[in-house]
Amino acid sequence: MSDGNNKNDIEKRLEFLRIDSQAKKSMQGFFNQIEGELPSIVNEFYDHLEGFEETKVILKSHKPREELSKTQISHWESMFSGKYDDEYLNRARQIGRVHDVIGLEPRWYLGGYFLFLEKLIGSFLKKNGVKSAKVSDQIGAMLRSVCLDIDLAMMTYIESGELRKIRDQLLEMSDNVLREAGETISSVNDQTRLMQQNVENLSSAQDDLETQVHQADSSLSHTSQAIQTVAAATEELDASSQTIADQVQTSENIAQDAINQSLRSQETVVSLETTAHEISSVVSLVQNIASQTRLLALNATIEAARAGEAGKGFAVVASEVKNLASETEKAIDQVNAQSMQIQQATERAAKEIELTNQLIQQMGENVSTIAQSVEQQTHATSEISTSALSASDTTADVTTNMQDVSQRNEDAQQVARKVSNISQNVMRDVSGLSNAMTLLLRTSYAGNRRGTERVPMGMEGNLVQNGKSIPIVMADLGLGGVSLRLPDENTALSQGPAQLTLSQLGQFDCDVRNVTGIIVNVAFGRHTEESRHKVLSLVKATKENDKPYIDLVRSGAKRVEAAFEDALQKNKIIFEDFFDIDYQPVEGSNPRQLLTKFTAITDEYLPPIQEEIITLLPNIVFSAAVDRSAYLPTHNMVYSKDQSDDPVWNDANCRNRRIFADPAGLRAARNTLEVLVQAYDRVVGDQRVLLKEVDAPIYVRDRHWGNLRLAYKL
Repeated sequence: MSDGNNKNDIEKRLEFLRIDSQAKKSMQGFFNQIEGELPSIVNEFYDHLEGFEETKVILKSHKPREELSKTQISHWESMFSGKYDDEYLNRARQIGRVHDVIGLEPRWYLGGYFLFLEKLIGSFLKKNGVKSAKVSDQIGAMLRSVCLDIDLAMMTYIESGELRKIRDQLLEMSDNVLREAGETISSVNDQTRLMQQNVENLSSAQDDLETQVHQADSSLSHTSQAIQTVAAATEELDASSQTIADQVQTSENIAQDAINQSLRSQETVVSLETTAHEISSVVSLVQNIASQTRLLALNATIEAARAGEAGKGFAVVASEVKNLASETEKAIDQVNAQSMQIQQATERAAKEIELTNQLIQQMGENVSTIAQSVEQQTHATSEISTSALSASDTTADVTTNMQDVSQRNEDAQQVARKVSNISQNVMRDVSGLSNAMTLLLRTSYAGNRRGTERVPMGMEGNLVQNGKSIPIVMADLGLGGVSLRLPDENTALSQGPAQLTLSQLGQFDCDVRNVTGIIVNVAFGRHTEESRHKVLSLVKATKENDKPYIDLVRSGAKRVEAAFEDALQKNKIIFEDFFDIDYQPVEGSNPRQLLTKFTAITDEYLPPIQEEIITLLPNIVFSAAVDRSAYLPTHNMVYSKDQSDDPVWNDANCRNRRIFADPAGLRAARNTLEVLVQAYDRVVGDQRVLLKEVDAPIYVRDRHWGNLRLAYKL
């Protein structure tokens, strides 16, 4: 505060207390009469303070009593001097700050001042001839009574002022927390959505990889079979090649024998040709002899003719010799012709045998070449067989590795699904946190701007702002206002005046105070006596109507707890499995259904409890237990049909094994109050139904598992 403000403030105070110049003179006269009594009064003052534990502790922990006494005397002297200058003001404020630091509350401070006044007045009265102790006691009693009244009034004023400051600060903090939380939650949601997209991309890539792995595995399977077939065929070829090699070797041996035999035949033919030539020589010799013999016979015939009769006998012999020579020549000619034929045939045979020998030699060379080729083929075939077997083994290893890759990919897909589930849980949790924080701060003492009780109830109506009518559903009602639910978050609505029409209450002038998502807080304007009565009557009737449902859901939650404990006692499930959040999708389900480790237990234990509850009171729509993630494992039988191909029908009739992470579902799942009462618009398929719901928490061995939800029509 500035010096000018200080001066104006003290002047106003002096004026209000009528402390003028005359009053200052009177104070100085008063002080002059009691100044000598001041040390004893100060001493009595500190004796009194030391008689109370609260003030005694404070005195012992600070300055020595003598120093405190001097300070007190100096302050009183200054106070009665009538000099209310800056020095006095600073000293007075310093005393107040010291009292605050040492923890001296105003009540003790005021009591001490009035003790001073009582002693000062008593001393003044004695100085001025009033000797009656009764008068002093009456004045002292009056001062003490006034002190008490001032103490109580000031404390109430101070506390109220402090509470207002604290409440204003907390309201501001509440707004800041909501704003910061909203920004943080929005950021977390964005990051979680990004993570979800990445997980979906990863899952898609893994699906593609899985397809490729299956294709590669199929190709490898065919390749492996083909290689095994080739290996088997190669083994057969190797065996055939070995047989051919053996046969070629045999052929080579036979060809060599043929060559040897041909050479021997050639030698025989050559010998025969030589013999034929020798025969020809002999025949030629015999032919010469026959020719000479025929010549001799001719000569003999001539000589016999010359001899006449004496030579007739010799002529006969000569004639026979001539005939014989002639026959011999003929025979020799035949032999010679045959010999020539033999010689020619022998020559041809020799040539044929020589040609055959050449062919056999060529065949032998070819067979040798074939043998070498077969040997090389056999060696190559053996290597092919070995390579094929090695390739088959390698393919088998690759197949095994591909199967391992496929398994690892499946594991990765499971991890991706888990991450996806976790990210979805995080998104639900963040959304739930946002709603829970809004609900917590808006309904807390510090954050509650309503100032009046709100009772959850549902009621349809319209909110008109700037000429635009918006259909709404009332979620709660109080004398000060209502909480509304908009059709969606994109509804155009701003803070400021509006007109609200509710089906059972009529029309109200109101003020839109806060819009958060689909939640709108509206304050009523000034009530008429009629509107006030309507609101209070409806609130009272609603509370009375809710009580049986509240009692029913609380008893039902206890029955569920007992059922879960029975399952634990019978070792049907372990404790940790009740809190399994690794939700496994049911393949082909639409809307998606999920399974956990405790689904089988809830399917076994919950139907008898839940089915009985829905028959005990009128208008009950459903009763079902949910875990903290808003997962509803086992629903009422009417909502637990097998899914069809129609997702809209499924949404209305197959509501078990699903997560309902809407605001009402999350509030119900996370509730830890004895009972939570809420009203909301339930959308099932293409139908919208206004429901009221009571939720009671379920604990498994003192750990919060979830809630039993009980919804009924209004």
